[in-house]
Amino acid sequence: MLRSSRVATALVAGAAALAGVAATAVPASASMNVPASASIINRVCSGAISWWGGETAYSTKYNVDTRSHGTVKICYAVYKFNDSNSSFDWYAADLQTVWTNASGSNTNAAAVLGQTISSGKYTSDNDYSATPTYKSSTSCSTPINVGLTATTGVFEASVSTPIQLCSGYTVTRGSFGQKSASWTTPKVGKSPSVETGYHQKVTAGRPTYTFTVMVPYYSYSYNGSIWVRAENYRWYTYKI
Repeated sequence: MLRSSRVATALVAGAAALAGVAATAVPASASMNVPASASIINRVCSGAISWWGGETAYSTKYNVDTRSHGTVKICYAVYKFNDSNSSFDWYAADLQTVWTNASGSNTNAAAVLGQTISSGKYTSDNDYSATPTYKSSTSCSTPINVGLTATTGVFEASVSTPIQLCSGYTVTRGSFGQKSASWTTPKVGKSPSVETGYHQKVTAGRPTYTFTVMVPYYSYSYNGSIWVRAENYRWYTYKI
């Protein structure tokens, strides 16, 4: 598994690597829990994207059929919160990755996910929040609503994102600031649905939000005596 610093570096380096990936619109609804007064701007989902994890870093045997692999669907959305303030607006952006495993794959193998939400505007008055680090204590099939938090506590509008994660596994919030937040988890085979959100107050006018997902695409090479795992990734970038 990559160290967190290497993952963060990879996210930044690859954020613009893949853009304009084909996506299909879905009905104007999303899993993010928002107050009734909030309105959705748009929500889009990609088609199925392949991912590949890896067995041990070094192996004397290599069988592609046993490697952790499957598909992921990426959904992203933007919400606006209704208010009467003509100088400022409040928005929330939502990013969800839904992971499926191929039959017979090793769900416990390493396969790092990284996802980032970035805003085109800086936050006003230090009013911003994001899905915090979450460690699951429930089964893989049970979604848990995780409230967005800022450094001062829970976001007052009670926005939350449901996360579906196998017991004992963690989605870790890494970078978190006035324009963006990012998250990682080490094994997508144990992470059926990773949904994260970012909220901010901005000067009047909607910012453009960029959603980036780092999808594991591990490979192996033979050095003459042993198979060596390479932790490769593909980046998918979308904007609303």
